[in-house]
Amino acid sequence: MNRRAYFHLFLVLFALVGVALSCTTVDSIGGDNDNATESDGSADSDTSPDGSDADIENQAANENGNDNTDAPSDADTPGGGEDEAANDNANDNSDPPIDRGTTGDGDVVIPPVDDCGNNVGNGDEIVSGPAATEPPIDNDTVFRSLVVDPANPNVVFCGSERNGFLKSTDGGASWVRQRNGLRHSESPENYPEIWNVAFSPADSNTLLAATTDSAGPVIGDVPSAMAGIYKTADGGQTWRRSNCGLDNSKIAYVLFSPADASVALAAVQGEAASFGQAAGEYFGGGIYRSGDGGEHWSLATMPAGAEEKNRYWIIRAAGSPAIYFTFGFNFDDSSINVGFLKSSDEGQTWIAFAPELRSRTITHFDVSSDGQTIYALPEGSFLFERSTDAGQTWQSLPNVSPGPQGPIAICPTDSQTVLFTSTTDLRRTADGMQTDVVVQTSAAQFEWIAFAPSDTDVVYAATQGYDVYKSTDNGVTFNHMANLRDEINSLP
Repeated sequence: MNRRAYFHLFLVLFALVGVALSCTTVDSIGGDNDNATESDGSADSDTSPDGSDADIENQAANENGNDNTDAPSDADTPGGGEDEAANDNANDNSDPPIDRGTTGDGDVVIPPVDDCGNNVGNGDEIVSGPAATEPPIDNDTVFRSLVVDPANPNVVFCGSERNGFLKSTDGGASWVRQRNGLRHSESPENYPEIWNVAFSPADSNTLLAATTDSAGPVIGDVPSAMAGIYKTADGGQTWRRSNCGLDNSKIAYVLFSPADASVALAAVQGEAASFGQAAGEYFGGGIYRSGDGGEHWSLATMPAGAEEKNRYWIIRAAGSPAIYFTFGFNFDDSSINVGFLKSSDEGQTWIAFAPELRSRTITHFDVSSDGQTIYALPEGSFLFERSTDAGQTWQSLPNVSPGPQGPIAICPTDSQTVLFTSTTDLRRTADGMQTDVVVQTSAAQFEWIAFAPSDTDVVYAATQGYDVYKSTDNGVTFNHMANLRDEINSLP
């Protein structure tokens, strides 16, 4: 063999040796071979003992907000955690199950990245919540959550402070509990506070709910991630989270457009977080808007500073086309209040009005159905401020005695008829506050009043401690219907 032939033979052998070395290197690191072995013959360290690929499990855990393979179980985290694969078989209750990401054969499916915090978490695990008030943490407060079906005065929802929803379909005579889909804390077992519930004008089985815990993100294994916005399409039997676009889960109020069920608004409370390493970190407030029935949210266009350190507790809609009203305030520094805002373009943009009331802390107000009469109650003043020209001018009403303190409800069909509270007294005026009478007293303060939109002779009122009263004569007289604390403790 000549020298040239030897040289070509050498090149061929060299190439073969290179290929062999390359294959050996790939096998040794297990990069593309689930059955690869280490150089000492042991199993690949990236493969679990049962032969499954641990990288897939790690991917599932990391996509749910965990940084390591030893992810905590749902029972270890206040918001229920996002690691659905670890607890596919953990729920053993009889309530309707919620899909947690399995195939029809029961195989675990890697969940998608949950950027919105909408995974069910531990929402399919039904708990009772507290069995009694626990002041000052829990006072059995209904906030602004007593609402009546716009098409049926006998269908009523009432939220609770830590026990989920209650619903009546017979005018308050009997109640059922609804919690399926609500996340909860583990120790103690508490649901988020339900501040408000809103019916869709197109379908009474579709509702949105505003819930709160600490201010904070809607995602992660943190207390704030059990709160936010929930939605039901079956009259409250099951609820699911609907928080895409929200940076803060502390939601005080939700409202559908009266004319367009695809438009919804949410009032977010700007506040500092109160948990763990996030304590003191500020999460902004503002009015958020959805154009797809509450599935996705974006911050509305608001005056400068309105979304930073203001809280919004109420949104009202009045007139046709609707004008929307809200009030932004800061409990700690009223000088940065944004004050009264209104929107005439379905909540897309908001402008300030009533500058004379901007520095007041107005936590209760109502607007007449034509949008002209507004009653506002500044915190601690015990005096109504009233406008009869849609907020252009205002006058104080010192003749109301004893001083009003609490919610206000203007009759939708007669702006001269108003129900309001003086702590434990429920009062009524039929002449625009020239005179008023006590129509009901309670052992605890009244917290919300709701006229039935389809029949304004029907009015409901609820107190701290969950006493519910009902009137069938436009608020002239009331009857006690139920104590929802008793209902909570007696119902499954």
